[in-house]
Amino acid sequence: MDSPGHPSGGSGFSDFFFRPVNILDEDENILYGITEARTEEQYSNTQTLNLSTIEVLKNPLEIALPTDKTVYVYISVYDEDGATDAFTRTMTKMWVPFGSIHAGTGWTKESYSSSDGEATLFFKYRLLECDSHFTGYGCNSCRTNYYPEGECTVLCEETSRYSCNKEGGKVCEINYYPEGECTVLCDETLNYTCTGEGGKVCRTNYYPKGECTVLCDETSSYTC
Repeated sequence: MDSPGHPSGGSGFSDFFFRPVNILDEDENILYGITEARTEEQYSNTQTLNLSTIEVLKNPLEIALPTDKTVYVYISVYDEDGATDAFTRTMTKMWVPFGSIHAGTGWTKESYSSSDGEATLFFKYRLLECDSHFTGYGCNSCRTNYYPEGECTVLCEETSRYSCNKEGGKVCEINYYPEGECTVLCDETLNYTCTGEGGKVCRTNYYPKGECTVLCDETSSYTC
């Protein structure tokens, strides 16, 4: 990250410090933050300030990002050079468009200017990798066979026994039971019908119970 500063007044050099530097999601949860940091060298008022020279601002910063949240950077820069009024520039809610890039691609450069146009923050960002089960731009899509979209927590691999709904639930193909499991094949015939669990229910005159392989039609001569 680089920030060209152009303070007016004061001495010919500046000791910059920051209070604070925060990376937050849209719900104001801090993903990375420092309360205060100082540069380790003095800068002339026309030089570009390299934030990576500050030890606590490791370059690059590696943080875990939420895949369903917008990410913002907040930063306030102060110039402590002996002037009566310290030079201050604050940039808030600088959007980092992680959703526009794929994981594993190169660095993307962004810049934001302060409201008075006298300071600009340059930074680069990239997605190193997505969490397991996620892929696509900004890691916002489920990998194949993971559901529901946006959560990607359920694995459902379609087979000849079932397909998958949008929530990752199993939808049984014809003659497979029970619903949601689809592990039992029960193909209705003239001998039997099927229960919701896939059990055989013998039709009239078919035996034994649960198998229904024997036809026994009672007559005046015998019972079954």
